[in-house]
Amino acid sequence: MSSSADSAVARKAFDEDAARARIRASTTFEASAKRWRDGVAALDLPADPRAATALWAGLEARLETVEREAGTKTVRADEGDWEPLFEGVARRQLHVDPVRGWEAVMIRMDPGSRYPGHGHVGVEECLVLEGEFEFGDQTIRKGDLHLAFPEIDHPEIYTRTGALLYIRAPLAA
Repeated sequence: MSSSADSAVARKAFDEDAARARIRASTTFEASAKRWRDGVAALDLPADPRAATALWAGLEARLETVEREAGTKTVRADEGDWEPLFEGVARRQLHVDPVRGWEAVMIRMDPGSRYPGHGHVGVEECLVLEGEFEFGDQTIRKGDLHLAFPEIDHPEIYTRTGALLYIRAPLAA
């Protein structure tokens, strides 16, 4: 369910609290982060907020590298915020891989909600975790995997029951 409007959400501003939570959750990275913080504390950084933002962005990039080197990443069920997309539809970003150009998100649709029609820049995978949704004459149910291929437009998606979807899709250009 990726669109150019969604890509703006995918590229949201850096979240310092989320980065701190990820650091605390990573035993691999915790000791390295402490050494790094101790070293940074000794620096005389400018008061310009952009410098602090760049510093935290560098720390987040390092965390991504450490996670890739460790070979795993866990996103806890209670981590992350649900961002409203449309009335009755919210999105929770799980992971973004800008190097490989894809993202993983959850989409939560309340009963009776609609997701507007949209196109795809690459293969989108949609696994229905709960509920079901409809478009055209198709009903996609819990446990179903729905694939949408590049340059194919989805008509509007509707759910009577509500739905929880896992989506893996390419990042919009």
